[in-house]
Amino acid sequence: MAKIPVDKIFISKYNIRKSEPTKDLEELAKSIRDIGLINPILVIERNGKYELIAGQRRFRAVRDILKEEEIEAKILPPTIDETTALIYSLSENLQKREPKRADYVRAAEILYEKYGEDVEKVAEVLHIPVKKAMDLLKKHIVPIEVAKLVDKGKLSWTKAMQLAEAAWPDKEKIIELANELINMPTTRAKKVIRAATINPKASTKEIITLADSLPDTIRLRNVEISKEVYDAIKKYAKQTNTDISYIVEEALKAWLEYRG
Repeated sequence: MAKIPVDKIFISKYNIRKSEPTKDLEELAKSIRDIGLINPILVIERNGKYELIAGQRRFRAVRDILKEEEIEAKILPPTIDETTALIYSLSENLQKREPKRADYVRAAEILYEKYGEDVEKVAEVLHIPVKKAMDLLKKHIVPIEVAKLVDKGKLSWTKAMQLAEAAWPDKEKIIELANELINMPTTRAKKVIRAATINPKASTKEIITLADSLPDTIRLRNVEISKEVYDAIKKYAKQTNTDISYIVEEALKAWLEYRG
């Protein structure tokens, strides 16, 4: 543990909080001023400078609001590997407050690239279910052949991601089903995706047969939500190029799972 100059600190690419943390910063600065910095920041020494792994809010409160020249830090050796740095950052933030989904996605993407597109390894390192890892990596588990169909306007990103999640890790089946979906009406295409989710180990032909036996979905009407929630859904849909109805359905499923 040591005090280090704030002007020698830079934010690590492995710090999962990508956006600048500004919420409650004044309150945090007041707390540090009154009782001191209880939890030191976490850094890696890099050629006379310090790479900030965890503690970005504390760092900004000390530097930007309190205008102090030094901050208490726990210094990790420069030999630490990328994965360990990422895990330190994620663990620290999970203990302090729940990271935003974007932070989780960023962590998953870094690990996905590091481990050669191994979704199960990503889940293991982040200590989350494989299904959640797949959800975070939807755009990455879509096979290139299916992505090309999206680029040509033959398939929407929403359907491509839903299909990839449902039939993963069988890339050949994902490609086969994507080509089947191209000429299907929307209602039938949705049934195929549902069928693949229900029985992902079935063959393409069996999935389509199952889809044709499934009942139609029901459209909810007169359901009121706050403008704040609607704006948030709309913003996320635009950022991720995802269908609004799919976002709402996934949110409802997650809530139902949480409620048991």
